[in-house]
Amino acid sequence: MDTTPKKPIPQEAAPYEILAAGYDLVMSHVDYEEWAIYIHQVLMKHRPENVETVIELGCGTGLFAIELQPLADYTMAGIDKAPNMIRFAKERAEWEGIPVQFEVADFTDFKLDQCVDAMILLQDGLNYLLHTDAILRLFSCVYNGLKAGGLFVFDLSTPHNSINNAAYFDDEDEEGGFHYIRKSHYEPISRIHTTQFTLNFQQQTYYETHIQQAYTFEEIHQLIQQTPFMFLAAYHDTSLKPANSESERIHWVLQKPA
Repeated sequence: MDTTPKKPIPQEAAPYEILAAGYDLVMSHVDYEEWAIYIHQVLMKHRPENVETVIELGCGTGLFAIELQPLADYTMAGIDKAPNMIRFAKERAEWEGIPVQFEVADFTDFKLDQCVDAMILLQDGLNYLLHTDAILRLFSCVYNGLKAGGLFVFDLSTPHNSINNAAYFDDEDEEGGFHYIRKSHYEPISRIHTTQFTLNFQQQTYYETHIQQAYTFEEIHQLIQQTPFMFLAAYHDTSLKPANSESERIHWVLQKPA
């Protein structure tokens, strides 16, 4: 009789179901402090008189929200549809003593009890919406949840990002019992960017497949024109310069009319 212990069969997991445990490691290359300062500057530029209440959509493990909140003592909350991401976000907020409320919610289908001054969606959140009708649902939810004059700031990863930075999308790392291998593939015709994670955690192997759509400036601008939002700006990367045809990442600023 073969008594050799059998390796557990790898399991498929939903996006961020397991990756949440190692998300901070995967995103360790991102300077969230600088990103938060930039978004704070954008908010102050376009609505310097009054931004007090802010919600981050697709907040993940709370890395960004916890950096942004102290910059202006924002009354801040974050939502994400991945329960494990929210669990880690709540733990982080409690550990660091930062007053940010985190809740599980889908940013294409949510309602607020009270409207807010600004909403933010970063880290390719919009790119996870593979169809334009989902983007329009997002815009509708945000519009309905903003006060008159409220701002919506979101980023967009363009095809140039997927093409120019392909070498950086494949990597491997390990920390604290969590090991990941990331392999990405970009299809230039469909502009679908697929990332396959192999995750080793708690003596089990998991696979997560993340699919994103790389949208162009023109596509998003046309969708905005179908909404009641006022288009204020589209910035190149993390600057205050206008986005151009070569921009890899664009930060958009929309406003609900006063």
